[in-house]
Amino acid sequence: MNTDSWLRTLRPSGRSRRTDRIRGRLVCWPHAGGSPAVFAPFAAALPEFEVCAVQPPGRASRFGEPPVTDPVEAVAAVRAAIEAAEPLDELVLLGHSMGAAMANRLAVELGTAVHTLVLSAWPAPGREYTETPSSQDNRALLEFMRRLESPGLEELDEQEVTEFLLPPLAADLALGEAAGPTAHAAKAPILLTYGERDPVIWSADVRAWRETARVRAEFPLPGGHFAIFEHIETLAGAIRKRAGS
Repeated sequence: MNTDSWLRTLRPSGRSRRTDRIRGRLVCWPHAGGSPAVFAPFAAALPEFEVCAVQPPGRASRFGEPPVTDPVEAVAAVRAAIEAAEPLDELVLLGHSMGAAMANRLAVELGTAVHTLVLSAWPAPGREYTETPSSQDNRALLEFMRRLESPGLEELDEQEVTEFLLPPLAADLALGEAAGPTAHAAKAPILLTYGERDPVIWSADVRAWRETARVRAEFPLPGGHFAIFEHIETLAGAIRKRAGS
């Protein structure tokens, strides 16, 4: 299994520059159907971190590759890519939506190597979201994306959405179906965040991570399911504050 392509390093743009000393590595796992590009603002907001994002096959530069729907294979590939990278002082994992479920699984595998785990918009163990549409029903998938107000959806017509956005979404939902409910929380310290007006993931179910995990801080954000991407500086500040602690 080739793991080199599973992590994409993101670079800051514009006037944002990296500091001379990189403090740690932030590895981001996107939501179902998402691509590494959604985390690019974190690279600009955290110049003291090397910011990477998981790039599963079947999208972006790996569009022609068959998707991976086995969670064990996906986590193993990302773990191998992280362990093969140059060691840095701190490893922070961040996952949004289904990516949070996968980031938690990855943190369980990596154990004490994880300094901080950031979980966004995903219910705690025992409070799983069960209304995910079938990965085989394009109409239901499209309606699901509209309900979530998925980024980029309004910029494409229905044919483009069906061709480019639905296949990776379907593959990731199949991955989530295979993964099943989150069994238990990772032992790493957790930063928790969610949108206060999320139409599908209830805030109470996200806050329930406090019952079984080492939640160090909680950040309710104005907005819906993708509120995290509207409040980059809030999360970047929290990650920076945790660094070195």
